[in-house]
Amino acid sequence: MIPALFEQPNYSLSIIGWNEWLALIWYGPFVTALAFIFWYAGIKRCHVSTAAALSGMMPFSALLLSVWLLGEQAGWQQWLGGLLVILGMVLIGRE
Repeated sequence: MIPALFEQPNYSLSIIGWNEWLALIWYGPFVTALAFIFWYAGIKRCHVSTAAALSGMMPFSALLLSVWLLGEQAGWQQWLGGLLVILGMVLIGRE
């Protein structure tokens, strides 16, 4: 926290507008906190291998959504990583 004080956080917070404050409020309790509450509530109800496979799905779904919704460009390394995630999920799912 000490290095953060050198960035003058009070001044930084005083110059942001309403849109930024609303985004902060939206991403804090709603997007982040509720997502984790729902995630852990769901994990309680499933087998550990299912939870492991689904946790691997998070970065892959982030890749897919960033390409599809945001128009990001993914290289072959990212697609190879996604393929390895899917392969890992298949291997975990086999009994």
